[in-house]
Amino acid sequence: MSEARASGPMPGEDFILRRRPAISSFFVFFLGIAICLGGPLVKEDAPIGFATGLVVSLVFLAIILKRWSHVYTLTRKRFMVSQGLGFASGKEMDLADIDAIEVNQGLTLRLFGLGHVLLHSRRSDQGSLIVYGMPDPHGFRERLELLIHDAGGALR
Repeated sequence: MSEARASGPMPGEDFILRRRPAISSFFVFFLGIAICLGGPLVKEDAPIGFATGLVVSLVFLAIILKRWSHVYTLTRKRFMVSQGLGFASGKEMDLADIDAIEVNQGLTLRLFGLGHVLLHSRRSDQGSLIVYGMPDPHGFRERLELLIHDAGGALR
């Protein structure tokens, strides 16, 4: 994985996909915020106080903002994750270096037709990339498998 170029694709590379995580993938966090803030207001002797609920809600909000700041870009040669509000930093992985793709779906993600996709690299100096909140994750996986094959890579 190398630092992603802020300029986007190289000459001759076209975007195949450019998106953020689906907003519905944050449902559990939004529900947690509602419970943590609403519970102490509705019930006087709630298990957690308003101050604790506010702190937990801020943690959930930080998770939402961090994940929402990800922009995923797929070309025929690379997969890039831009992070931060200015998209200046991020990571990228050549498609030929991907040797395994995992799809993870919890109950709520499955209900919304979403999933998290993990891309594992064959290179020991690279880690894995996590793609949060991808609609139709199994269809995305199949599309990515074809692109990996076209890029000269092979999956385990």
